[in-house]
Amino acid sequence: MRARENPFRTERIGSLAFRHPTLSFDAIRRRLAAQGGRGAIVGPKGSGKTTLLRELGRRLAGEGLRLRHWFLGAESPAPSTRELVRAARALGPRDALLFDGAGHLPRLGFWRVQRASRGAAVVLTTAHDEGGLPTLVRTGTDAALLRELTRELVGDAWQGLSSLLEELRAAHDGNLRDVFLALYDLAARDDARLAGVVTAQAGASAAKSSRSSATSRAFAASSRSSARVTSGGPGQKGSTWARPAKLRSSA
Repeated sequence: MRARENPFRTERIGSLAFRHPTLSFDAIRRRLAAQGGRGAIVGPKGSGKTTLLRELGRRLAGEGLRLRHWFLGAESPAPSTRELVRAARALGPRDALLFDGAGHLPRLGFWRVQRASRGAAVVLTTAHDEGGLPTLVRTGTDAALLRELTRELVGDAWQGLSSLLEELRAAHDGNLRDVFLALYDLAARDDARLAGVVTAQAGASAAKSSRSSATSRAFAASSRSSARVTSGGPGQKGSTWARPAKLRSSA
């Protein structure tokens, strides 16, 4: 299967929306307000922390706040606490700091950054464990969520994957990001366990190609017809040619 046809490719996984079994986004936003605009999204790897942080960021931007994105991964070079504190002190009442991976900071370093960012309207962090900002949401995964997300990616073909999904979920300790990476690799190799998905994607690709070809033929026919109408040339009798109007930019 070609990369652009793989239903588990990065951009499709990134387009999956966060979902919580009991909390709506409005409820999460109200909780954030009740906590003074401070909150931590806490959960294990691959449970949707970054997805939720990104979607909350879009909502905060819609409220007129300026987003400041910071990222710190487990393998990232250790940042200078002094530099982070300096940047945090520059935040103002229209700023929302989204600190993905704040839990990787040493506790004392995080405490200093937290104090320095008091001028920001909102500070949101992600971490694997509690102990920093007040917990806003705890994220987690289960078999039902994995099935729901897979159905969104491959449609009815997900039904033939039930045992494979459970096998991969157990192998990756519930880390759905790693599960989808594994599914991508299997699909790329046309693994027999994904035969239904491969067949469905091939059918969808063929249908798309057929529609594209039909559109191209219709466009070509339209162009030939238009060419016959305008073949008189500029200024000649029967011609529909006209000089293009000068483009104007709008203020």
